[in-house]
Amino acid sequence: MKKLLGAMCLFFVGGCVHATHFVGPHGESMVSLRCNGAGVEMADCYNKAHEECGGNFDVADQNEHTEYVTQTNATKQGFSSTTQAIPERNLVVICRAGAAAPAQPVAAQPPAQDAAPVATPVAAPPPSAPAAQ
Repeated sequence: MKKLLGAMCLFFVGGCVHATHFVGPHGESMVSLRCNGAGVEMADCYNKAHEECGGNFDVADQNEHTEYVTQTNATKQGFSSTTQAIPERNLVVICRAGAAAPAQPVAAQPPAQDAAPVATPVAAPPPSAPAAQ
């Protein structure tokens, strides 16, 4: 049923982001996110986690893989089949309530795609004394 839902997301809207809330093993509030389809990126999972956790979460698990779905049809000439690759992305986060920063990050969030690299200034070496003649 879950694979059918993922396939329907791909065919009808280009992808889906689905969040499921649950209680973790230590009583913490957690969210499992499924971000499936060609039109969805891992950044969409992070955006949904930000929304679901009020902007404050730690990453507990993350993975990406491709699911291959083959469809076989009967035709007048015989059978034909097509195989489609459906990207699947999963993210599990621990929601942190009220903390200014995550207590212990499990993994860093991916950098923003439009972020420019930051240059670090390097101090010039001290001038050397002229050589004695």
